[in-house]
Amino acid sequence: MRYSLATRLVLPVGWLLTALSLVASLCVVQARAASLLDVPDIRLDASSFVLMEQSTGTLVKSRQPDARIQPASLTKLMTAYVLAESIKQGDIKLEQQTTISRNAWRIPGSTMFLEAGDVVSIEQLLLGLVVHSGNDAAVAIAELVSGGVARFVERMNQEAQRLGMTNTSYRNPNGLSEEGQYTTARDTATLTRALIAEHPAIYKRFYAEKSFTYRGITQHNRNRLLWLDEGFDGVKTGHIEAAGYHTVVSARRDDIRFIGVLLGAKSEKARTAQARKLMDWGFRHFHLYSFYQPFTELGRVRVWMGDTQEVAVGIVEPVVMVLARERSHRIDARLLLVQYQRAPIAAGRQMGELVISLGDEELRRVEIIALDEVAQGGFFSRIIDWCKLQLLKFNV
Repeated sequence: MRYSLATRLVLPVGWLLTALSLVASLCVVQARAASLLDVPDIRLDASSFVLMEQSTGTLVKSRQPDARIQPASLTKLMTAYVLAESIKQGDIKLEQQTTISRNAWRIPGSTMFLEAGDVVSIEQLLLGLVVHSGNDAAVAIAELVSGGVARFVERMNQEAQRLGMTNTSYRNPNGLSEEGQYTTARDTATLTRALIAEHPAIYKRFYAEKSFTYRGITQHNRNRLLWLDEGFDGVKTGHIEAAGYHTVVSARRDDIRFIGVLLGAKSEKARTAQARKLMDWGFRHFHLYSFYQPFTELGRVRVWMGDTQEVAVGIVEPVVMVLARERSHRIDARLLLVQYQRAPIAAGRQMGELVISLGDEELRRVEIIALDEVAQGGFFSRIIDWCKLQLLKFNV
């Protein structure tokens, strides 16, 4: 396809519109993380970690993001996600009740102190799962949703594959050590992103809870960052002797949300400190920006042999990027437009590309389309345009 450089778009003061409404933007064009890191480095004491911007899925910073590790209680993120999916589909309601089995009651490890025969609501089980990290709650949820643990685990793995979690395998719903159960920092961030985007009401209601009381016993959330007034509102912690201390945290500040995953820290105190350090680093050095709005005119293209001589062009999807504060002033945007466009032109036809660069580095190419249709012109106007085109091509 032959392009001509039609125009360089001017980016005046205020050209960057902060992305206020792109919460569930799985359709936005994602940025390449390698282009963003012109900032001071960060060192963390953990086996692996990732920092992901939530709305775009941009991986801003990572170390060994695909290294497999036992997930411990981070497994319960998928348990909660499957339950949220069942609630969304109308199969289960938060207010409905279920009776606790002996199988759920006798499961070892962290507990919300369920007893066999207890009649509890799904809301209570979800609080016990998220706040108490109850293994008993996880089994009770599995039995309710799928009729048994084995079938529930099958669904957990199906959901993991659907979400693109290619380095994750579940063997139980609670995270107790079992051969063949593993995940990665990247996959955990992917799951957390989906949970926040697809089930915002569940996330808001349950993951910021600092404590929950059941059977007269109050237990506090192990995510100590919830007690800081810095936008933290989730997500989950985990610990297993063989892998160390894990945490997944999320916070929103100034209309940008980051997800931080830290795996294999040396202590509970260390994972809290290191997770806060990672999140503070992200908020300090990065912004979320939206370039132009969909179906807004970015320029006009000459049309030949049509009933009008020009057509407005623009983009279909929002172009959202995570940019380092230190480099955002160097952004440049150009329109590359296809030469010699002839009518008829349908609305939505590709007319060229929007090229976004940072200094000498090209960051993004986005399809430019016709925003309106152009019908074929009359006989004489087409003859005149045809003659003009031949002269133009000859001169070229």
